[in-house]
Amino acid sequence: MAAAGATLAGVQRLTDERVRANALASERQVVRELAGVAATVPDDSLALCERGLVLRRDTTRGYGGEVDYIVAFAADGRIAGVRVLQHAETPGFADILLPGSNWLAGFETGEVHAVTGATITSRAVIDGVGGTMRRHEAATGACPPAPSDAAP
Repeated sequence: MAAAGATLAGVQRLTDERVRANALASERQVVRELAGVAATVPDDSLALCERGLVLRRDTTRGYGGEVDYIVAFAADGRIAGVRVLQHAETPGFADILLPGSNWLAGFETGEVHAVTGATITSRAVIDGVGGTMRRHEAATGACPPAPSDAAP
């Protein structure tokens, strides 16, 4: 029993770095889709702001667990895109969360509604994105200040 536990712990240590690297690569791909540039959030926030976008990463609780997503806001505050980074929702029902989903595209037009059969998931994402939008609207100076060239 102890040997099995030690083996599992060893496998986890061996795969942890790869899992983190894959998650980062996935996030960069999502940002590339939303902003047209390879970046991470919030590490490259200034570069994204210079492109007229603010990206906010957030999490909401769906039916099967957490749903991690990124919302892109245009300079005028409107939602320019929503992409899901990862989720633990039921396959099939959660297809609304996949890249290219017409349902996710509805956030850009304001035409997004709960989906029959995936009501908890869709309502959670709608409420989560709404909360992200309220926090974005309340944030002062949505873009970080540009670095100063002046010497201290």
